[in-house]
Amino acid sequence: MECPKCGYFRKAEDPFPEYECPLCRVVYDRYRGEPHSSMGCEIIATKKDAQKKYRALKRKVWLLNGALIMIVLVSLVAVFAGVLFQPAA
Repeated sequence: MECPKCGYFRKAEDPFPEYECPLCRVVYDRYRGEPHSSMGCEIIATKKDAQKKYRALKRKVWLLNGALIMIVLVSLVAVFAGVLFQPAA
């Protein structure tokens, strides 16, 4: 494949992705103004899925932290209530 920007002819042993020129590093579709390939759409969809999973995980962490704080507070109240309100001997 010939690069539309610099004219470099791609070789089979070039270590760069097939959508990018090894010499000038231009992305062929972007340079030509063609719509993004399906691979780009998959990356965007994967990123959105990852963001949704991250938000869900973050919410679970907040809920678990809140539950832990409540358990600690209730335990402290129970301990101090037992210490302060012991029957007189």
